[in-house]
Amino acid sequence: MEDLSDDTTVFSTLKSFKSFMAQPERSASVPTYGASDLGKLYTHQMEMEESAKRIHSHTSLLQLSQEKQQMEMSHKRARIELEKAAHSSCRDLQHEVDKNQDLQTRIRRLEDREAETGRSLTEQAESQRQLKLKNDELQKHLEEKDNSLTQANQTVTCLKDELRDLNQQLQTQHSRVNTLNLDKDSLQEQLDLQRKKFQEVSQRLQNVQTSQTSNEDSQLKIRVHALTHTHSH
Repeated sequence: MEDLSDDTTVFSTLKSFKSFMAQPERSASVPTYGASDLGKLYTHQMEMEESAKRIHSHTSLLQLSQEKQQMEMSHKRARIELEKAAHSSCRDLQHEVDKNQDLQTRIRRLEDREAETGRSLTEQAESQRQLKLKNDELQKHLEEKDNSLTQANQTVTCLKDELRDLNQQLQTQHSRVNTLNLDKDSLQEQLDLQRKKFQEVSQRLQNVQTSQTSNEDSQLKIRVHALTHTHSH
């Protein structure tokens, strides 16, 4: 409020000074002022000069205030622009950091894949070497098998000859077995007949023994009765 009052006073004084300076110059034909009039005119002129000085001083202060406000506004705009630039830079920096982290992650993955590929290639090379050794071994074994197969074929031929001989011997033995079976049947019939006769004889013997035992018991009873009768007389 104080700055506004000072500015109003400055503008009023400036307006009065402009009005005074705008007055037309008096011609030489104007009557000469008296001593009191000259004193008043001098005093008024001095007041006008003082007012002009104050106006100039207030104008300078007003100009400085305006320049200060402009500088503050410029500083504020510069600070806002700087903050925007700093925020943008931080955002760009964070974006770059994220990109770098992503790139580092991709690089680590690629390095891991490269290491895994290297291990896989080493394992494949070792596997191929082992397969070659096995192939060579199998090839050698196959040659041995071929030789063995040739020997086996010769052995099979010999065994076929032996088998043919054995078949002939087996047929002969079969014929003999058939003959023996016929003899066995005949002997079985004779054995059955002898067994039957043995059973009949055994039965007859048992009957005779039973009859003899019965007779002996009867005779013993008769003797015991006779002895008992003799002693009683």
